[in-house]
Amino acid sequence: MAKGLSTKHARSPHLGPKLLGWCIQMLHGGRRRRLQREVHRLRRQIAQLREDNRALADRNDTVEQLSAELMRFNLDLSQASRLDPMTGLLNRAAFEALLGQEHALAATAVAQGRSRPYSVIMIDVDHFKAFNDALGHPAGDQCLIRVAQAVQQAVRKSDAVGRYGGEELIVLCPGLDTPDATHLAERLRLAVRELAIEHPARPLAPAEDKPSARPVVTVSLGLATGGKPANAAQPDPPTQASAVVVAADRLLYRAKHAGRDRVIAA
Repeated sequence: MAKGLSTKHARSPHLGPKLLGWCIQMLHGGRRRRLQREVHRLRRQIAQLREDNRALADRNDTVEQLSAELMRFNLDLSQASRLDPMTGLLNRAAFEALLGQEHALAATAVAQGRSRPYSVIMIDVDHFKAFNDALGHPAGDQCLIRVAQAVQQAVRKSDAVGRYGGEELIVLCPGLDTPDATHLAERLRLAVRELAIEHPARPLAPAEDKPSARPVVTVSLGLATGGKPANAAQPDPPTQASAVVVAADRLLYRAKHAGRDRVIAA
């Protein structure tokens, strides 16, 4: 018997339907309140999930931005590791890697009975120590930077220019045999001379010895070619890329001993 109802009330013939209706209302009301509480709880959870998703999306955006910045930094670092910090040219290690690749391609072509020539031009600034002694190392650095820029602008897009050490620059010319590479080397020599960087300590050559003449910075160049099969003119061609560089360096010093400001090719 329902609590709070007397025996008389419980036995009343008119109370049964009312009691049943009241009980049903109580049950429905309790269920509705429970459902409402559950709906409110689910709504709070959904709102929290949405907030968490927004925060996660923000974090993902941040991670993507940091990843992109890291990739750019690594790319810059990779490029910087290949460049000479002062001139912006390839450093010696990066240049030698490119030269090794070019020599390997040339050697494969020669083994197949084909010719794939490439030339190496060694460049040295004439009387550079005297320039530094006269004007100081900062002026010497600026001189070398301008020479490097002139050389870089005068070569072809397919050529590679590096700083080999000190005031020595080096150029790799894929596809150029000795005659064409000699023309390019002469263009480089003139490009540096046309900078008209005054050199207070360079002696004038006989042809320059005029009252109005002023000594300017010049370069000497040596040139050697690889990637060609043996022939009568070259019965023992270089078998290593380093041998081509050594040959170009020897010719460079021949140019210096011959009076500087000139190109000598093999």
